[in-house]
Amino acid sequence: MTTPFEQSGLYVTAVADSVAEGKANAQPTVSADEFVEVDESEVAPPVAEISEAVAASVNQTFAAEDEEKAAQEAAEQAAAAADADKE
Repeated sequence: MTTPFEQSGLYVTAVADSVAEGKANAQPTVSADEFVEVDESEVAPPVAEISEAVAASVNQTFAAEDEEKAAQEAAEQAAAAADADKE
C-alpha cells in the first residue's frame, strides 16, 4: 500500500509524462485548411428578447431611481438656496 506522499508523487509523474507526450505529438505548424472563414455580413446580430413583466420591472426600477435622484437634487438646491439667503 502506498502512502499519500507516494501517491502524489505518482500523480505528478503521470501528469508530467502526459505533458511531455502532448508536446511531442503537437504540430507546431498550422495549415491554411485548419481555419474556416465566415462572411459576417450574412450573420444576423443576436436579438435579446425579454418578457413584458421584466421590461415593466426594469422601467419601474429606473423610474424609482430617477425620482430619488430628482428628490436629492431638489433637496440640494433647497439647501443651497437656504445658504444663499443666510448670506
